[in-house]
Amino acid sequence: MDKAKLCLVGCGKNAGNHMRHLQDFHDIEVAGFCDTQQERAEAFARQYGGRAYAHVCAMYDAEKPDMVFIVVPPFCHGDIEFETIRRGIPMFVEKPVSNDLGQALEIACRVKESGLITAAGFQCRYSGFNAAVQSFISRHPIAMISGSRVGKVPPMPWWRERSKSGGQIVEQAIHQLDLLRFLIGEPETVYSVARQGIVGPDEYPGYDIDDLSATVVTFKNGVVATFTAGVYALGGEAWDSTMLLGARDARVEYNLLSHAAVYGPGEGQRETHHAANDPARDCARAFVDAVLSGDGSAILSPYKDAVKSLAFALATTESVETGVPVRVDSLYQ
Repeated sequence: MDKAKLCLVGCGKNAGNHMRHLQDFHDIEVAGFCDTQQERAEAFARQYGGRAYAHVCAMYDAEKPDMVFIVVPPFCHGDIEFETIRRGIPMFVEKPVSNDLGQALEIACRVKESGLITAAGFQCRYSGFNAAVQSFISRHPIAMISGSRVGKVPPMPWWRERSKSGGQIVEQAIHQLDLLRFLIGEPETVYSVARQGIVGPDEYPGYDIDDLSATVVTFKNGVVATFTAGVYALGGEAWDSTMLLGARDARVEYNLLSHAAVYGPGEGQRETHHAANDPARDCARAFVDAVLSGDGSAILSPYKDAVKSLAFALATTESVETGVPVRVDSLYQ
């Protein structure tokens, strides 16, 4: 395949982030944009070329794409993916791949049956400094991890509703949970507690998610992690997207999509590894290259693997609801 025809489903802010990269890929033709609010698809078509549609099937019928990017909120997944698989179109699905694990598992099953190339939008896996962190971990076994993601409530109205976004960990902090799986290994159990009452529907109509949560994770290789998340901050009170990975003789301070600083062994020693690449671009590029070549081996987060990160995130919400630890793999085995 010399040049692939690409369509995009969902024309919100994140779709614009993807188009910043896709418009520079000279081996694809961006042919169609689809959004239930057709005026948004029309705005994308005016800016990037191609044609606008309000219905996925109409776009697929007219354009017959070689690949599709599905960039929709968590509660909108399902029918789009099933139709895409039915037509045999390779798909890139933005994270989280759903807020419904049963639905995601069914999609994963159909992907396996179809043999389609898939990818999920876990761009942090593509950070250029991950290799240095993985090398560190191989030489300095990690004992404990502390992670956090605390900020303000995002502006999208659907984000504030649990039934639509799944809450902060499912929709946002899942990036860090996925990265822990990628760097450390599979989680075994999670135990989470949460708090409400700091932020309320008087500030944000429809708000019913947790204001903050704290989670303890045990990994199958013995590593223990703590993770705090919150959306209660008004601004400077936030501390966002960091993880500390501690070994006996050294530690790594990992800042998502920015850099990783290695401290030790020894007092005062520090080595900083910066991101020399654009992980979001490389994430999209890996999928496009896979479709063009027919070889998906370089994709770091295929759909099936992304479902495990969704299970990890949903295990935290189940633990909050039940008050007991949840075994992660019991959710998808």
